[in-house]
Amino acid sequence: MTNPGASDSKVCPDPSPATETERRISRLHEELAAVQSELLACQDSHERNHSALCAIADGIAIVDTRGRVTCLNPVASHLIGCKEVACLGRQRTGRCHPSMVATSARSAP
Repeated sequence: MTNPGASDSKVCPDPSPATETERRISRLHEELAAVQSELLACQDSHERNHSALCAIADGIAIVDTRGRVTCLNPVASHLIGCKEVACLGRQRTGRCHPSMVATSARSAP
């Protein structure tokens, strides 16, 4: 006999290790796809920014907070006499006057 007040719901067994592993793999695939999409967006943005920087007629060198060159346009490369790839990551030399360097605290003249 069945109890009229009892529910017919079944108790789900604990997920098997294979099922849990499959779920984890699925989540990792989703995360990987999101990271790859973000990477492509960053690469596209970098290419657009670099193209714009290269189109500027003034020499522009961008340095990080430690004074290392992180970006250099062709005009700046020509003015200092070294190729961009040779300058990247190197410490900025004293070739430009400090008043010509833009910082976060003040703008270039």
